[in-house]
Amino acid sequence: MSGPFGRCWQLLINQIHNALHLRKAKLFRWCGVFFIACTFFIAEICIAGPWRIQDSIDSDTFRLSGKSLTRYESLDGQYRGGRGDSDQVVVFRNQLKAQFVFEGFSLVGEFMDARQDRADSGSPISTAVVNTSELIQSYLAYTARNIFGEGDELSFQLGRQTMDMGSRRLIASTRFRATENTFTGLRSDWRSDHFNATFFYFLPVTRLPSDPESLLDNEHQTDVETSHIRFFGGTLSTPSMLKGWTTELTALKLIEKDSALVPTSNFNITTVGGRIFNAPQKGSFYGEVETYYQWGSSHSSPLDSDTRSLDHEAWYGHLGLGYSFDVAMNPRLELLFDYASGDRNPTDGDNNRFHSLYGVTAFEFGPTGIYGAFARENLKSPGVGLTLAPAKDISMEVTMRHMSLASSKDAWTKAKLRDTSGGSGTDLGDQLEAKVVWDVLPGNLKFMVGFTNLFAGDFSENVSGDKFDTHYGYLQTVISF
Repeated sequence: MSGPFGRCWQLLINQIHNALHLRKAKLFRWCGVFFIACTFFIAEICIAGPWRIQDSIDSDTFRLSGKSLTRYESLDGQYRGGRGDSDQVVVFRNQLKAQFVFEGFSLVGEFMDARQDRADSGSPISTAVVNTSELIQSYLAYTARNIFGEGDELSFQLGRQTMDMGSRRLIASTRFRATENTFTGLRSDWRSDHFNATFFYFLPVTRLPSDPESLLDNEHQTDVETSHIRFFGGTLSTPSMLKGWTTELTALKLIEKDSALVPTSNFNITTVGGRIFNAPQKGSFYGEVETYYQWGSSHSSPLDSDTRSLDHEAWYGHLGLGYSFDVAMNPRLELLFDYASGDRNPTDGDNNRFHSLYGVTAFEFGPTGIYGAFARENLKSPGVGLTLAPAKDISMEVTMRHMSLASSKDAWTKAKLRDTSGGSGTDLGDQLEAKVVWDVLPGNLKFMVGFTNLFAGDFSENVSGDKFDTHYGYLQTVISF
């Protein structure tokens, strides 16, 4: 078997072989995580059902819940220049959420602590991995019902909060990533039988500290929001003219201005677009089309020396077409294509690189953490994905994507590689991602194992002289209570 798929099979065999030859310390850590998973497997036999700390609280007005995530990540064949050949990290994220509810009002507070172990000075550690002892949500909410019609619901949230919007490509609360996107401001949601609408005015919260030394030491500094960064807009979703399909329309505005504490690229951009989609149903096709157009102004970097304002014009598009088979294991096969524009010419006074705002990428372009090879910017990527459910509490996903630059003169941003002449081509390589999720104790314990392998294209070798296939794997447990 030749080509990338042949290499995939060979790589899986090599992964098993290499696992038997890991350094003793690394093997010990993998075995430790496996031992913990096995311990909880035994506990499954002893526990009749999910347990919640709320069950121990005799209150109709006070609610308490929590979650604890532990993930071991290992990377071999670093695609980033100057970072060494391999890396590893253990990520911990602990959350505790409290809520007071009374007569339509609710007061919500959520604490989160995200930290790491085993990273070193060569690790790509950022505020996406570490954000210690932080209040990520603190807001007052009010919900009114049947104001405009039977079944309508109008709600407001004021304070610091997280948010998911639509497909989560532009605004999202994180799931794989250790730290959260948080915002301070006002959000309003209107739900009815005919449409759903969300409007917001936020000051995005900047995670601190951000320097590598402080992050490696898991140091604490209180996160801040500033009026120098404003983010507002809304989205409207309604049933489409096509039966079973939903249409979403979105308009967003981001305004940035440098401050002493938070340097920015001075984005002043408007993003408009929408999505049409339907949910997978057994024995039928399903699909998704999403596109956005961006315009405004920006700088090319957040450096103090970068004072040149550029005309910003960019766009993004996503296509997905799948079929859900009505057979055992509920297989779904999907064809994918994503395009995020890149800067066409570094000297023309324009910026054509798409800005994905506060969206997430792990569900689409592979895990983040110490891997995180691709962002929704200067990227063209066709692919195919397969999902299976071999057992009631087990799901599997395999995705193969080809990665290339949308513009040969713009950067592979995550690798910090760029050839402004365009002579190095656009081929970034082929990425294979596979993961298995096991709901060991439904509602209490979830176990995930995943591998992502990037078969390097010619671009990195042409720019830096180095060409490494990247192999990344992780083991993760999430305890909910």
